[in-house]
Amino acid sequence: MLITTLTYAGAAVAEIAGCFAFWAWLRLGKSALWLLPGMLSLAFFAYLLTLVESEAAGRTYAAYGGVYIVASIAWLWLIEGQRPDRWDGTGALICLVGAAVILLAPPLIAFSRAESLSSIPVSPTFTSSVLAVNRVNPVLIPNIHQAPTLPHEAYCSVSHN
Repeated sequence: MLITTLTYAGAAVAEIAGCFAFWAWLRLGKSALWLLPGMLSLAFFAYLLTLVESEAAGRTYAAYGGVYIVASIAWLWLIEGQRPDRWDGTGALICLVGAAVILLAPPLIAFSRAESLSSIPVSPTFTSSVLAVNRVNPVLIPNIHQAPTLPHEAYCSVSHN
């Protein structure tokens, strides 16, 4: 977890620095030479995100978003000299909590797209068991019509061996 946190922090600094180089060129009248280190910084940011242990890029980017927002507020204060107000802090905290929920959630049990809900017969004579998969506990349910409707669920057929 420490490595992930440090990687996200490094990625945030690299991304903000790269974006600020473009901001400085276009909005502050700095030389176009600012773009070269800015583009290198953005490439380094993208590389750093590939180092995060995750099965899906989208989940990595989503969790990183909260870290980016907090780092942006820190940049506002430390680099641009503008003190964040209570709304900046509150918003950043909410985003960081959201990132923590994504990062700390128990992993899903993976199954192929072919085994998705659409592949399960829903007739009353359905005889196979169904595995309800959520982030906490896999549960065998003897009848598809008894399946709970909880968040983060998916269903797949399970053979009786």
